[in-house]
Amino acid sequence: MSQIQLEPFTSVDFDQFIGWITSEKALIQFAGPTFHYPLTREQLEMHISSESREIFRVRHSTQNCIIGHAEMVVNKRNESARLALILIGDPNMRGKGLGKELIRELLSLGFNKMNLHRLELNVYDFNQSAIACYQQAGFRIEGILRENQRVGNQFWSTIVMSILKNEWESQL
Repeated sequence: MSQIQLEPFTSVDFDQFIGWITSEKALIQFAGPTFHYPLTREQLEMHISSESREIFRVRHSTQNCIIGHAEMVVNKRNESARLALILIGDPNMRGKGLGKELIRELLSLGFNKMNLHRLELNVYDFNQSAIACYQQAGFRIEGILRENQRVGNQFWSTIVMSILKNEWESQL
């Protein structure tokens, strides 16, 4: 049984969410160019109004507390979605395998409940723990967007990963 439950993300969650973002680097690593630092309630209000986004707060079911965030940007026409803004925000909950459970819940939602054909995501190339987590879930690397994100005086590269429904089903 999963320790992770996905629930709708609402304005009630804004302050906790903003509290998890402690620097511009952290915001860019988590959200890419989606937001600008410092993150504000106004940015989040505009963000949650998007109809193509399924936005979730992540509840730890046994401890009954909110520990993270995740989104799916759905393209119904192509039966696909991009997983985005995936975060175990509570630092005390990191390194416990909850990210893997969160990814499994998102895959189940996308493939079982939404009957999607493909799920994809972007991750910065230095985030090796996230890349390993996604690969363990069955995601494959499709390509690298070299030095596509400027952060201060650095350029970060983005890895594009995806999984198809039949690939996911073959590992069940």
